[in-house]
Amino acid sequence: MKKFCSFYLPLLLWEIFFVLVLLGVIWLAGFHDFLLLVYVGLLFLVGNLLLAGSYYWRQRKLWRFFQQEVPLYDLTQTSDFLTQTTVTALTSELAKKDQASQQLKDQQQQYRDFMNIWVHQMKTPVTVIDLLAQDTPIAPQSLLEENQRLKDGLNLALNLVRATDFQQDFVLKAVSLKALLQKVISQHKTSFIHRQIFPKIEVDTGLVVTSDEKWLFFIMEQIINNSLKYSPAGSTLELSSCVKDQQLQLQMVDHGCGIPARDLPRVTQAFYTGANGRQFAQATGMGLYLVAQLCQRLDLKLAITSTVGKGTTVTLTFPTFQLT
Repeated sequence: MKKFCSFYLPLLLWEIFFVLVLLGVIWLAGFHDFLLLVYVGLLFLVGNLLLAGSYYWRQRKLWRFFQQEVPLYDLTQTSDFLTQTTVTALTSELAKKDQASQQLKDQQQQYRDFMNIWVHQMKTPVTVIDLLAQDTPIAPQSLLEENQRLKDGLNLALNLVRATDFQQDFVLKAVSLKALLQKVISQHKTSFIHRQIFPKIEVDTGLVVTSDEKWLFFIMEQIINNSLKYSPAGSTLELSSCVKDQQLQLQMVDHGCGIPARDLPRVTQAFYTGANGRQFAQATGMGLYLVAQLCQRLDLKLAITSTVGKGTTVTLTFPTFQLT
């Protein structure tokens, strides 16, 4: 009742004031039949009170809902247009809030799951480094490789956090595709040398794409890291480009163990490691998930094909490019 009064009473008082002013103007205009004016004023007042009562009676469930007295589903039983409109708006807002709340819960759970897996994965290089430190002399190559695994793990965790605020950390610029690939390979040259895998770049030096250099670097880094994990010693990693349907395609082909057909549709799902992840025990299941998410945001098409025992081909398609 208080909410109803706070909503309707000021309007009613304003209307009474307006009628009094109107009657006063009529009186000043020379019409001095006082009883008739009083009758008109009372008639108007009674009419407004009846209108307010009728309005309150029809909307009582809605007012009681705001006072937490009526469940929302009870309001759907009324045929009043205003109530139905309000209920629809409230239901829509509640649904949006529930969806946002669920997304936040899922995101928090995803972070917890990732951190559990990530901490477990980081224990391995720490343990290996500890064992290496107990031997004399320490093998520099092995130490560098385990340190690179630590850096890769830290980089993955950091970029998982950054990806949630993608719009705050996104800068478009002209990026040389070949120079970026060379930068990724140079940063991981220790792993290439230790695993005896040979990169072969067949990308035109003048190819330039417009993208975010840092995120594009991360995408290529994750794909190349996967190739290094699952490729045998002595194999090659072929990086080539071609133009198809006026779009630039960058293909990264390894000759590793390949991905089983049943796992291929799910490799970009969060935490999915598949048969290879269980066999090699080096996967968090988040690398390709982040790659797929970032490709979508950078307007890149990601395609993965694979044959078990022969290797995997990852194709990135750029909608626009330049050849300088």
